[in-house]
Amino acid sequence: TVAPSTVAPSIAIPTSPLSPPVTSQTIEPPAQLTVDESHSHITITFPTPLFSMPLFSMPVVPTPLSSAPNALSAQAVIAGFADYGGRAMGVHHYQITAATLARAAAQELGLVGLAAALQSLAIPLTPPLWQALQAGYAQGQQLYLQPATLLRASDTTQLAALHQQRPLAALFAEILSPTTALLAVDPTTALTTLQQHGYSAQSPQCHTTTQPSATPVALSQPDRERLWLAGQLYTLLAEHLPLPVPPSTQPLHALYATLPVATQAALAAQRQVLAEQLRSLLDNLPFTPPLEPSDPAAWIPLIDAALEQKQLLQMSYFTAGRNLTTHRLVEPYWREEHRGVPYLRAYCHSAGRVLTFRLDRVEALVVVKRET
Repeated sequence: TVAPSTVAPSIAIPTSPLSPPVTSQTIEPPAQLTVDESHSHITITFPTPLFSMPLFSMPVVPTPLSSAPNALSAQAVIAGFADYGGRAMGVHHYQITAATLARAAAQELGLVGLAAALQSLAIPLTPPLWQALQAGYAQGQQLYLQPATLLRASDTTQLAALHQQRPLAALFAEILSPTTALLAVDPTTALTTLQQHGYSAQSPQCHTTTQPSATPVALSQPDRERLWLAGQLYTLLAEHLPLPVPPSTQPLHALYATLPVATQAALAAQRQVLAEQLRSLLDNLPFTPPLEPSDPAAWIPLIDAALEQKQLLQMSYFTAGRNLTTHRLVEPYWREEHRGVPYLRAYCHSAGRVLTFRLDRVEALVVVKRET
């Protein structure tokens, strides 16, 4: 039942929740939403699912996740946009404020995902609520400050050659242009790695500096349990896909040693549950290759011509993840090859970032003259 409420003319979301809420929207389980009349205080509660019970009460044998998988998925999404307020009487409490929405925006979590999670819980996404969410989310998109290490090459062939070498490709975080890349490591590490592979690079800022030591963060036992399980899940993912940073088990062993023996046993059992659930999830994913793979050789002359003339390409491309053909305008950077499969590295104007395209998934390609 939705109680009537009066929405303030202007929506202002404070950086901390208001108290107490004066208007309530009650949703049937598995979730309950509570907001105030200005939609500045948003609280979502979930009953404790079976797998989230205290570790000492976990069964050793694998158990079903829940009778409401949509609720579990929605809870995981909402957690990225909210502060966790703890568990009381078997109920998890999440609070969404302007600060948590801005934080989610800074982490590039899509607001559409939050809207879909709320709708999957049968929570009405009213216009005032949606406007409040958008207002808080926008605060995290206004400015973004980050120290970065840039690698600049004198021409595109150098950067392409570096990126196609597996040991050196791990240095790259993002290709910014055909001659510029954002690195995922500090300048000293980048310079050392390049030198080990026979490359010389100028790095005037590469010198030793004394960094203030970070203040150790005291973690509660529940936080250490969650952190250990998260690390184990990251390690399990390494068996199925390449990770940006190789997993290290030594920190996990040290974290594990700080926990009581009974908790260690429960965590070990839960890790086995996660491993089986991950394998089951991956086994059930559909594989959707293009119906008729194209001949990459047909596209290479067009790509080379666009590269030479510095023109754009209009591309029809089969996207396997969505099982559909998409139409994109791209700026080609270079061609590359991985395990015998040719690719195009290009800036996609549709996605707003640099992407890699398999040439056997290209369905049509047209050179487009760049407008002056």
